[in-house]
Amino acid sequence: HVRVVSQEPEDHPRIALLRRADIVYGTRLPEAQFDLIIEAAGSSDLALAALRCLGPQGIFVVIGAMDGQGAVPFRQMILNN
Repeated sequence: HVRVVSQEPEDHPRIALLRRADIVYGTRLPEAQFDLIIEAAGSSDLALAALRCLGPQGIFVVIGAMDGQGAVPFRQMILNN
């Protein structure tokens, strides 16, 4: 399953494209674990928050995050893999 999390309003044309492709859209990070997360919003805060959703042996790709500060849960990432 594919899920996109973004801040576009429900009536935005990009959301219509997602729905036509049967892609789930939401504006909040879900309480779930994912095998692959791609962060392309340019938000280091969002990238750090999305790490909590990364499942065991998951892949996390950061395309757009800017410099930021925050704790990276390396121990959790190692223990879950």
